Order: sequence, then structure tokens, then C-alpha cells
Amino acid sequence: MKIKTISYKRVINLGNYENKHLELFAEVEEGEDVEAAISSLGELVERKARESFELIFDIRELKQQRAELIK
Repeated sequence: MKIKTISYKRVINLGNYENKHLELFAEVEEGEDVEAAISSLGELVERKARESFELIFDIRELKQQRAELIK
């Protein structure tokens, strides 16, 4: 079997019946180690998803603090 394209997808549950999806695709070059390419792609997606997840919850927390200050 010859693998030409790989993808890795991460779904983040935002807790309010919403999800955020992050998916990356990569082409595997001839002679490239497929296992290493999958691991590398997975690490990149997980890192970016974690950054986005933290930002989303930081925004949510700031909105809550703003609402409390307005009261």
C-alpha cells in the first residue's frame, strides 16, 4: 500500500452544544517515513488545538468577568 496523503483531525467540545474542528492534511513525500509524518502532523494539530482551546476559554472567562463588573 502506498500512502500519499494523511490527515489528522481534532474536535474540541466548547460545552455549549458547539464544537470546533481543526484538521490538517499533508502529502507524504516519496521516501518519507509515514509513521513519522503522521506523528508530526498529529503533534502540530494537537498543539494548535490546545492554543485555540485556551484562547476560547480565556475569552469566555473575560466575558464572564465583564458581565459581573457591569452588574
